[in-house]
Amino acid sequence: MKSRPAFLIAALIIAVTASTAFAQEKVSKPLEYKGYSKKEYKSYKRISEYVTMSDGIKLAVDIYLPTNGPDRKSFPTVMEYTPYSRAFISPAFKNLEKTQAKNMMGGYGAVIPMPFCFDMNLIENGYALVIADIRGSGASFGSRLDLSPQIGKDGAEIVNWIAKQSWSDGNVGMKGGSYMAISQILTASYKPKPLKAIFLITYPFGYQDTYPGGVYNMGFMTSYSDLLWTMNMNEQKTSGMFPVMPSAPVIDEDGDGDAYVR
Repeated sequence: MKSRPAFLIAALIIAVTASTAFAQEKVSKPLEYKGYSKKEYKSYKRISEYVTMSDGIKLAVDIYLPTNGPDRKSFPTVMEYTPYSRAFISPAFKNLEKTQAKNMMGGYGAVIPMPFCFDMNLIENGYALVIADIRGSGASFGSRLDLSPQIGKDGAEIVNWIAKQSWSDGNVGMKGGSYMAISQILTASYKPKPLKAIFLITYPFGYQDTYPGGVYNMGFMTSYSDLLWTMNMNEQKTSGMFPVMPSAPVIDEDGDGDAYVR
């Protein structure tokens, strides 16, 4: 009986040691990643800006900086570069904001980040997130030419711009799937030095999408073209396969302190 306390203490030491070792284990393999970072931030600050390209065209970017966590001045940054609008805005949220009701991305107010691009998990783990509108789309200026080298040139300029900002530690990565995978490849082809990694979730526009079995996919391409037209015209559409809202503005155009559609 006298040996039981010693036994319990030894068992407790072994359990704590094993638990500590497990917590410190680092694993990085497909579908499993742990031990390298932990969630330290609970919210974010959103900033909208125009970044001027070398030819004078201004591209819209949204910056999400981690807040409510450790006091850090700069963060590694992940960028998503999209033709589908970096964020949307709806007049309905003007009233919802007064009741402090949350929007679909967990924030308050009218601006809804593009769900496919926004990633709270990255922000919580201490990454700044940048979502940029491709030239001629969303709130960006210029004329759009899909799948063109200009997309990569602009992307490289945005990457270099990010690395020079006070909130960036100079290291930039890119992520995304579908068109946002293409924009990564085009950007990486210009080899901007701050770009350290790209992550292609899925790569699209093969014959299985546009010419399945060698036959033009009229149904898909008609709906897709309609989606792009609606977004590029900055219209609101609540019907059809792809309902969309207008792109969020970058600046408070009427100077009243609110960036809402009137």
